[in-house]
Amino acid sequence: MMMMGGVGRNTIGMTLSPNFALYGRDLSHVFISGLKGSELNTTVRLGSSLPIFCFEGNPARPGYASFDQATATLDMQLCPAAQILAGQVVVVTFNFTNPTARQASPDIDIRAIGTYVCLSSPMVKSGAEWNRVARGHDPLMVVAILKWSSSSLTRAPCKGGATIVLSGKAFPSSFGVAMLPYNCSFELNGVYSLTETVVNGSSIICSSPFSEQQFIMNFQLQYNGRMLDFGVPTALTHDDILFATSDAAPYPFNVDDGWESIALGSPLQGPADGGTVIFIVGYGFDWRTGFKCQFVSSNQTEHSAAVVRSKTLLTCATPVWGLHHAAATTALKILRVDGRGQEDFILFTNGTVKEADANACQYFPQYGRCAFTFHHVWTMTGNTVTLDLPPSQPTVFSAAGGQELMVRGM
Repeated sequence: MMMMGGVGRNTIGMTLSPNFALYGRDLSHVFISGLKGSELNTTVRLGSSLPIFCFEGNPARPGYASFDQATATLDMQLCPAAQILAGQVVVVTFNFTNPTARQASPDIDIRAIGTYVCLSSPMVKSGAEWNRVARGHDPLMVVAILKWSSSSLTRAPCKGGATIVLSGKAFPSSFGVAMLPYNCSFELNGVYSLTETVVNGSSIICSSPFSEQQFIMNFQLQYNGRMLDFGVPTALTHDDILFATSDAAPYPFNVDDGWESIALGSPLQGPADGGTVIFIVGYGFDWRTGFKCQFVSSNQTEHSAAVVRSKTLLTCATPVWGLHHAAATTALKILRVDGRGQEDFILFTNGTVKEADANACQYFPQYGRCAFTFHHVWTMTGNTVTLDLPPSQPTVFSAAGGQELMVRGM
């Protein structure tokens, strides 16, 4: 389907079979009337470009016909040397431009001088065969061509709610020419999740769906229960029926697991000898998948295993720290480990629906509950105490110095 000047051209194809023979020498004509509302030039090129029909019978203009605007009739005159025998099938196609107005398809009448010309098969309308709707012998009155060709997101947190902006082209100028609502459709194994949309000129805004765990979904834009597939120009008729002009290609959309923060009440600091259990709040955690906690500073990275407690909760114990400096504030990151041992960082969204920078956690405490601080460890009588000196040791010292202080630790 082609576009021109903001409106769509529609192709009509038909097979003609006359009841009686027609001869060019007898100045035979075939008339197609009832094209009122269609916009045709005075001279119409016939898609078959056969020398059967000539413009006003002129053999120098084969493959053309004339259109009378006043009577809305296409006049196809046989070339002087041409003939169509009784029962012979002739294929004729031509394009007409549709007005951007909601009006019913015109009734078509086909006749020739002295006799009627029968249709041996219905008109061939634009659009894939499987996507057509039975409409008799009327052409399609297309009021808009809709196509979305880009998406602001190809992945989003599986907790849902991320804003997706679909951009593309709509002729005459806006997706708003359509009268019925759109939906964003996310399909997985034959199950569809629909989210509502807002039309904003040549863009459509919707939100990502909720999913209990990470998946790759098939993403489509839906209008009135029919699919507007990615990159496929789709004709919209006056009565809100869609006709795709080519077959669809899948558009994959990832919904991912991720984490939000260290849980309220869970410690944000602990001794460098490890073992402090922290609780991590997130979404989409699958107990069949392995996870790791990663603690990162400027000069050291350590890992510890994580345990899935629920779809929204992980726990992990802090690792032993202090390869370079025992005291450090570290950024926390979570890795997913698949059955082949492949590791991949999961999303960090920091309480939002957008991916956040976990590295910022170690430098900006106000950024969120996403960093863990390791402290020096002081050991006495088998007990671990953070920061404070053992109670048996002096805490007030002489300015002259010389007092003995015993410290064991790491």
